[in-house]
Amino acid sequence: MTLVDQILTGSPGRDAFRAYLGYAGWGPGQLEAEMKIGSWITIPADPSLVFDKDPSRIWPDIFKSLDEDYRHYADMPFDPSLN
Repeated sequence: MTLVDQILTGSPGRDAFRAYLGYAGWGPGQLEAEMKIGSWITIPADPSLVFDKDPSRIWPDIFKSLDEDYRHYADMPFDPSLN
């Protein structure tokens, strides 16, 4: 049995398995410059946000926890082209 099979069939099973994948790349100093001008929103790490929530609620709930300037993002559709 492969590791993936064990994860999907073992306890607590496929409902508890989540995989996140992404890539981001920056040139030298680019990320630091973007952070300085406020291009990124950062919050303290909280595993419960990623692992305990309904996946479709993660981003909306994060935006609702921020100040009023960001709350309108919580209601955006998953596919921005539908906005």
